[in-house]
Amino acid sequence: MKAKEFKESGYNLGDIVWVCDYRFNNEMLKKPIRHVPPTKVMIACATETGKHIYYSSFYFQKLNKKDEPIKSSVIALFDNTGYRFCTGTGLRIFYTEKECIEYYKDVCEGLVQELHNERDRVLKIYSDMEEKLTSNTK
Repeated sequence: MKAKEFKESGYNLGDIVWVCDYRFNNEMLKKPIRHVPPTKVMIACATETGKHIYYSSFYFQKLNKKDEPIKSSVIALFDNTGYRFCTGTGLRIFYTEKECIEYYKDVCEGLVQELHNERDRVLKIYSDMEEKLTSNTK
């Protein structure tokens, strides 16, 4: 479920959900904009943390092995690509681990395909350039 849909749904503070996100910026070889592997979290009130949570009245806390929230962990609903009145891109939220993992795998497979396509594009440019240079030297 997209972040906006989730905000508009009837969530409750204290509910446990699964979140994930993986997005590159325009340069795929650099660090991703946001990488949140499938993570079990609890919904918490944004006013209860000392950190600024933008564009949302709640945030997510990771859970320990006993399903208790880890107070120091803060996962914001939206990333930091937003500006003023435009929110950033939100996490994907799921009610089951299986759905979350399936979505995450699909995203990762898509990114791997994009990397392969970019590699092929660059190799073609190099091959064309090399062919042009060898034909000019004859």
